[in-house]
Amino acid sequence: MANNLVLPKGFKLNEYVISKKLSSGGFSVVYLAYDKHGQPVAIKEFFPNHLHLRSKGTRIDFINMREKHRFQEGLKGFKDETEIVMRLKHRNIIEIINFFEMNGTAYIVMPYEYGMTLSRYISNEKNATEGEIISIIEGIFQAVQMFHENNIIHLDLKPGNIWLRPNKEALILDFGTARIIDDPVKSKQPPMHTPGYAAPEQHRELFQPQRVGVWTDYYGLGTTLYALIERETPKPSPQFLLNNNCITMVDERKGQFSEKLLSLVEYLTQPDWDKRKKINLKEVINQLKKIKPIQQTENFTDVFYRKMNIAENVFFEQHPEYKK
Repeated sequence: MANNLVLPKGFKLNEYVISKKLSSGGFSVVYLAYDKHGQPVAIKEFFPNHLHLRSKGTRIDFINMREKHRFQEGLKGFKDETEIVMRLKHRNIIEIINFFEMNGTAYIVMPYEYGMTLSRYISNEKNATEGEIISIIEGIFQAVQMFHENNIIHLDLKPGNIWLRPNKEALILDFGTARIIDDPVKSKQPPMHTPGYAAPEQHRELFQPQRVGVWTDYYGLGTTLYALIERETPKPSPQFLLNNNCITMVDERKGQFSEKLLSLVEYLTQPDWDKRKKINLKEVINQLKKIKPIQQTENFTDVFYRKMNIAENVFFEQHPEYKK
């Protein structure tokens, strides 16, 4: 995104002052800002940059009426997302503290959270223990159970939409694809999805409204758990299951992770949505709490580098003249 499309540092946005851009995507920009008390907040601006431009200053301009109509449709979805999240109060779901319209668009204000996305954690943290993985995923499962009880399905559960606080507590962030179950309009439209994490019934060639439901989110939970264990993005369904990747993972990871945790991936990512309909998420969470994590030991590479570091430190203590 070009810099001239971003709100400038110091710009006053309602009662908030913009500090910098944190991230941007095809439909929104997220800023770090400060409120009137000097507290940091994250502000998400609806800004589909392929549909419009920012005029002098900050207001939205449209290339033509067609883009304006598409923008207004998207803006309605952005407001729907806000309404959905504001209904959900849970420690593992991001809180919305304010919503307002300005500059021809709309803004969601959230607490600024320190940490990183779960996808970044998966890339950076190569030696997460089973206990850490269970702790992370349990909070996500509980949040999903809560919004299912409120008649809401997410439809895009993945590491990129989950934030990890420094204490490794997970927060579900993005509800842009979420919908109310049996919504008379949205339920007829194939939901947007992320390859690798989306259930087979979310793909256009398999989509039928009656096939999508809470069980669709179960698949996203399973693939997110897969990514945490394997440290990689699953192959897009249906190839993910046709190639028996889950079963292979279970066989390869025996001894490193408990069989109950590994079998949970296979259970949640069954390609047949009718079989996933029978899953009781509350029972899954109870089973998750009962898993006794395997105490993982260091592998050869870890041991080698740890010993090399120790030897290096001892050498420089004895020969400080060689230390740079």
